[in-house]
Amino acid sequence: MYKRIFMIAAYSPPGNSTLFNLGASKKIESMLRVLRRMNKKVVLINTAHNSEELKNCSVKRQNIADCKVITITPFSLYNRKIGKLFNLFFAIWLAMRLRKPRKQFLLWCYNGYAFECLFALFMPKNQHIVIEMEDMPFSRKRGFIDIKNRLDSFLLSLVLKRVKLITCVNNIIADNFKYIPAEKVLFPSIIGQQLASQHFDVAFSRATRTVGYFGGLNTEKGADIVLELLTDLPDGWQVIVTGSGGLAEQFFKLANSNPDKLLFGYNVPENELYQLMEKCDVLVNPHKPIEEMGNGIFPFKVYEYLYTRRLVLTTRLPKESDIIESALVFFDGSVESLKQQLSEADRLFAEKMLAIDMAAKFISERYTVQGFSNTIISSLAKLN
Repeated sequence: MYKRIFMIAAYSPPGNSTLFNLGASKKIESMLRVLRRMNKKVVLINTAHNSEELKNCSVKRQNIADCKVITITPFSLYNRKIGKLFNLFFAIWLAMRLRKPRKQFLLWCYNGYAFECLFALFMPKNQHIVIEMEDMPFSRKRGFIDIKNRLDSFLLSLVLKRVKLITCVNNIIADNFKYIPAEKVLFPSIIGQQLASQHFDVAFSRATRTVGYFGGLNTEKGADIVLELLTDLPDGWQVIVTGSGGLAEQFFKLANSNPDKLLFGYNVPENELYQLMEKCDVLVNPHKPIEEMGNGIFPFKVYEYLYTRRLVLTTRLPKESDIIESALVFFDGSVESLKQQLSEADRLFAEKMLAIDMAAKFISERYTVQGFSNTIISSLAKLN
């Protein structure tokens, strides 16, 4: 269908940068698998500026998540903010170098950031542009002047005039584009191959009850609620936590002083993460209300949690579907509410078991690599 596919994304996997984003990098890797199923010629333009040092632009063949791709990495400077600013000029130059008006490419832009938008704008108008919207430009606060968000928003508005397909992390994000005449596809997450191949025993089949939290160790993600829970953990419960962030040191100290209560892993490999997840009966998502973040930044892990057929306790989320919502148990974000739900966890799991199983099957059909590949291929076929 396409001569080549370009994915333009800020890819920061663990081990490559101190600024890594595990959730985003996993989703980018999954999307690369989807794109590779469509075309073997996939180019990743990595906009992350992962290193704060002087480096030239590089072009190399890489194997990312078992996908053979060509990776183009813009130059980097000692100062990341200045480096990313000058990379915007590189985006224009790169688009001018790669443009081939007589050939049709697919441009897959991970979020409507300035680099991604500039690259798309300077490619020929016959190219098919897909914008994968994870959040809106003003979802994250960046200071009083907010120049970056304003620039992102302006360039995104220009790209939207040419975009062919928009994927949205939730329905509230999708509502922002209801007047844009482009195909819309809901895309909260993709279940990775390692999770899909992991065996999970039935939850609540062990004598000890275990609650797990797997994610960013900061207050935005709600990790402080997990810390507070550990100071007054109900009898018969233990906690497993993995991740990285500003609260990691406190989790380290608690794990060392209370090894019977807390098992903590810092940045564990993906296969180990899912093995630890298998040991849990309850998985918790205490993310701060996303209404405060422009209703973007959907927690990817909620779909992963449901896929494991565990009891999922979460703060409120944008409504995705009745099937997903009926499988979740909501709490108000306080440790008191979380403790109350844990005290009733056995009963809640028994009541929700059928709904959880239906949600897991729903996710398997739509949001595995194969399921989402079929959706995207079908949507893109309508563009030709």
